[in-house]
Amino acid sequence: MKILVPNFKLIAVVGLCIVLGILIYTSEMLSKFQIQSEKSVPELVTASAPRQETIAVIYLDKNINEVKPGGGDKKVDVVTTTERPRVEADEEKMRKERLDKQLEELKALFGPEGNNTDLKMLYSWKGLGPEKGLYNFTVVTAMMDIGRGSWSNQSRPYKTYLLYMLRLLMMDINLVLFVDPQAATFVEWMRQGREHRTKVYLMVFKDLPYYKLKDRMREIMNSTEYKKDNELVRDKLCESYIPEYDILQLSKLYFMDRAARENPFKTTYFMWMDGGYGHGNNVYPPNNLWIPKGLFEYPNQVTFINRNPGVEHYRSVKDKIHKLSINILAGNFFSGGGENFKELYRLQQEQVGEWMEQGVVDDDQTMYMLIYYKKPSLFRLVTGDWYDVFKLFNAQQ
Repeated sequence: MKILVPNFKLIAVVGLCIVLGILIYTSEMLSKFQIQSEKSVPELVTASAPRQETIAVIYLDKNINEVKPGGGDKKVDVVTTTERPRVEADEEKMRKERLDKQLEELKALFGPEGNNTDLKMLYSWKGLGPEKGLYNFTVVTAMMDIGRGSWSNQSRPYKTYLLYMLRLLMMDINLVLFVDPQAATFVEWMRQGREHRTKVYLMVFKDLPYYKLKDRMREIMNSTEYKKDNELVRDKLCESYIPEYDILQLSKLYFMDRAARENPFKTTYFMWMDGGYGHGNNVYPPNNLWIPKGLFEYPNQVTFINRNPGVEHYRSVKDKIHKLSINILAGNFFSGGGENFKELYRLQQEQVGEWMEQGVVDDDQTMYMLIYYKKPSLFRLVTGDWYDVFKLFNAQQ
């Protein structure tokens, strides 16, 4: 009998081939299963529930005008199509609650509307509608309480000034405001619909750069030399005995310089307009729409309204105009390219320094006249009166 001896080498080779075949087959099956699983996941989700599609992931920083992509290092929520109606409903509810609270605050401040047209307008305000304005320029203004409601002369309550500001806030424009905290609710209420075209700087009076000169200004106002032959003192005008008034008026160029440097709306042309422009009179264009003309053509100068008899009429007495009761270069409106206001503010700072050394105090309108005498090329003068802006510089008439 012949005994067969196993060929162990052959068996080993065959076994190895079988193992390799099993591994290859298993790998292919796993790949097919993974592909099939990935393809089937959306279908399973769709079959059991509505598809959830990611809309956006964003975060907001402190500046409400900026929206940045990505999560950064802040925690954010993913908003999905199934959640969006609920999120929008919650946001609308919060918005309505906020507006209701603001309206309550305003009514507590101003009282019953009665027959007051401005209060009726304020309480019924629903915000600005679709954009129709021109947005290649920035208007700058301010409103701060310096206690004028308690003055013995030229008294005017703060809330009266806020109502003066009503129509300016209704304008369809880019608007930069420097206001104290008590004006914040009023401003937010009136700028509904133009939040993205509104930049608010909350400040208190002591934050103003010229506030540090308050004591020196009062010292000058009490001096014998200042009071001598001073028409402002004789007429008890506020610029002659209230340093807070002069500090605020002289701060207009600080506001303009800061707005031009930070330039939140990326414009090259800037305009100053007093918060109380018009003093409650409806001197503004209809439909809250202003299309300026006769201004943008002069970006390298600052346009001022020159009241009669004109600034040149007083050149010969420029050294004592701070004692004359005159108002020639209107300080309630001026405009120009951003670089001009940097220069104008620099020249004003120099002049204020000279005043403090010489024992002189006055408001912004005398200041503009003195700067004009030093550098007339910086100025473009247009003959007019206090509230002629929308007559002189309005394309829609």
